[in-house]
Amino acid sequence: MAFVRAVLEHSSANPFLEDFAQFHEPIDRVGRLNSLSQCVLKMTSPGVPDIYQGTELFDFSLVDPDNRRPIDYARRFQMLAELQRDAEPPPNSPCPAPISMTDAQDDKLKLQVTWKTLALRRKESSLFQQGSYISLRVNGEKSAHVVALARRYGGRIAVVAVPRLCATLLSGGTGTVCGSSVWGETNFDVPQSRAECYHNIFTGECLSIKDRGKKPFLKLADVFRFCPVAILLGEEKAS
Repeated sequence: MAFVRAVLEHSSANPFLEDFAQFHEPIDRVGRLNSLSQCVLKMTSPGVPDIYQGTELFDFSLVDPDNRRPIDYARRFQMLAELQRDAEPPPNSPCPAPISMTDAQDDKLKLQVTWKTLALRRKESSLFQQGSYISLRVNGEKSAHVVALARRYGGRIAVVAVPRLCATLLSGGTGTVCGSSVWGETNFDVPQSRAECYHNIFTGECLSIKDRGKKPFLKLADVFRFCPVAILLGEEKAS
């Protein structure tokens, strides 16, 4: 116990803690990105999403029994109320960066992703309960770093894109997955439809569909411009 206390003491006599913090930071950043990707995939893939109590926010406990700690529900209710109150951000405003080490910002981002995705599942219940699952092809230099899929039912279609293998994508965990400097010309195909654009449920953007020889696609630099995960809802034009 004395050894543990000593290596965790914040003092000039303990160089270990500063070194460990530098080692830990990129791992923490990548872990948060992975958590967001998994969060979106489990709520948009076929089946019923299972959200373990307390993991509406980022959770840093180990497996059972370490994850049986008491859950601060009051904090979660308060944060959700704040998100719902501020649900209409200015157009094209960036969402909070997932790489921030400020717990409130990070937790709000995961809670926002969870809340908005579940709200979409409720609103578009037929799309997620009965809709087909379509795996989407990713093209370009960073294609190995993306999972893309679509759910389709009748005239409704939702396209999902999340990053993967973020440690190598970010050269060891430094930087952000948002912006054109990361993705370049990497893109993914979207299903043929009458949709004119796709609405990003997290940022409010409407992304225009590109056309490559009558094969529609979206650029990841546009999809991940402001937020590190994306659910894009398109509506087909009436015949």
